[in-house]
Amino acid sequence: MSDKLRLTAVAIVLGLLSGSVAAVDVDAMLDKNEALVIFEEEGRGMCVGSLAASETKGRAANAQESARVKAEEQLAAYIKGRSVSSTTDVSVRNEAGKVSESYMSTISTELSANLRSIEVKQVGQDGDRTFVLVQLCQKNPSFDRTDAVMLDDNTVRAYGFAAIEDGVEKAYQRATNEALRNAVSQYNGVNTAAQSTLEDGERLRSKVASRTSGVIESFRVVKQEKVDAGTVRVEVVARIGKKSQSKAELHQAVREGLGRPSIFIDSDNAEATRQFEAMLRKNAFDITRQKDQARFVLKITSQFEDFKSSMGGMPARRTTLNLSLKDRLSADNAIILTNDPMSTMEASDVKALRERHSMEYAVADLERPLIEGLKNEFSEQFNNGAKILVTFDNFARLREVEAFVELLESLPQVKSAKMRPLQGGKAYVDVLCTGDPHELQMQVVKRAGKFRLNGLKLKNQKGTGFDFTF
Repeated sequence: MSDKLRLTAVAIVLGLLSGSVAAVDVDAMLDKNEALVIFEEEGRGMCVGSLAASETKGRAANAQESARVKAEEQLAAYIKGRSVSSTTDVSVRNEAGKVSESYMSTISTELSANLRSIEVKQVGQDGDRTFVLVQLCQKNPSFDRTDAVMLDDNTVRAYGFAAIEDGVEKAYQRATNEALRNAVSQYNGVNTAAQSTLEDGERLRSKVASRTSGVIESFRVVKQEKVDAGTVRVEVVARIGKKSQSKAELHQAVREGLGRPSIFIDSDNAEATRQFEAMLRKNAFDITRQKDQARFVLKITSQFEDFKSSMGGMPARRTTLNLSLKDRLSADNAIILTNDPMSTMEASDVKALRERHSMEYAVADLERPLIEGLKNEFSEQFNNGAKILVTFDNFARLREVEAFVELLESLPQVKSAKMRPLQGGKAYVDVLCTGDPHELQMQVVKRAGKFRLNGLKLKNQKGTGFDFTF
């Protein structure tokens, strides 16, 4: 069932049971600590509103973003539902007539949803909290010809809100940016993922993330206004791009999102190094001559077969190249390739020509699979996260290991953190991380105190992944 059909059925049933309201009374919802409301909007049909608030500890913009993500999570969970799993372990021991029991329970919930046409309807302050109201209705907003830039189906109206912290002009600029982001969300949808785990009814770990992407072709600011003493609102009409980005533009965006990872060529042959460096630069990959500064290492080993050809006994050569691409933050090889030596034969009385041309044939044979493999690896890391091996040693208690894993799981860019069996007094954790993985190092050290890991520091990176210690 589609999102809107599901929304229609649920909204109508609940509307009949509880009665729909003509408008959302945010103050009443905040007073009653309500998160969801069903109402009917003229021209839009039945709607579901989701309200969330976050404490304004520092910048109001940060609290607004936190509340928006939470509101989208609530709405997605209501429309799509959550998956729940639980495990219970009970053990009984009898020693010398003394019976002891141990009990452990774990409850986990997961949510994954993509919802289109989510709108941010209201942002404001409630004491020391910033609240955000989002809604999803049966019908998209309609436009008058005087308001719309174009009457295409990719034109949407959206609102953006911002707190007046650094002056009105900056607030209007932030609100405009927020409105454009909301326009993309309404048209292309919002991907929301959330996960929570409760152990023994006490230790709660939860995280939520939302993501949207798209291209604004054109937009017009329809209205700017102050909605209260501390908040401004901007209304825009925007046309969202339908055409997909070119492969070159997409590759550029992916590389920027990963922090422009560089490649070091580790080869036993100078000619191979020269030709692969030229090939990678031609395809817009960043090359470094310093291995310790590289994100990826391309290992190249060469094998040569020199023989007399059947062409009058002229000297000939065949070249075999073995490639392996390794992400220095992961324990696994990303790409392994070998060329076909039969297609690399070059016969010539001139040794330099024979060696160079045979190498060129081998490199040309590997260019397409290597470039495609690199782009696929970058895209996979950009979309699904990079697998990073994180090591933790010099700990005194297992509680510190558990706290370290919880710290990793709390980071917004970490999608998962799975611990391997302890080896030699070290803890190894496979972390799936989005964005630039090097930002993970600073975030771990900055948040260590919140998890009672005072004194945690990063060791010099010499091997694979990131190493942390006390």
